[in-house]
Amino acid sequence: MSTALGLLAWDPAFFYRWPNFAILAIIYSALVATGELSKEGPLIFSKRNSRTLSAILWAHLLFLTILLVMWKFASYLDPHLPDWMTSYIGRGGSAFNMFFIVAMLVMSFLERRWLYVEPEDEPSLRG
Repeated sequence: MSTALGLLAWDPAFFYRWPNFAILAIIYSALVATGELSKEGPLIFSKRNSRTLSAILWAHLLFLTILLVMWKFASYLDPHLPDWMTSYIGRGGSAFNMFFIVAMLVMSFLERRWLYVEPEDEPSLRG
């Protein structure tokens, strides 16, 4: 009986705070933008990129929305996972947190790969 009452009293919005998502979005955006500070210079916001600035911003907004949905889904999934996935391992967090971080890293890598498109060479006029 107490377990059923605990599930009814569990509020997923408790784990889901907008300031926390804002911090997560800033960290994610920093992960995507880390390559812009490389020795080769910026790629995503350079003239060599064939994507427009508006397409880049819309794509980043889409990836942030996917991150928001993943975080919302994770907050609903967390209480139903086994203890070994949700119990904290030292200061590093739980295994579930680590899976989420790895998913975020993979997603930022995929976004970086999608955002930069090299322009096609001009066709040769020599035929």
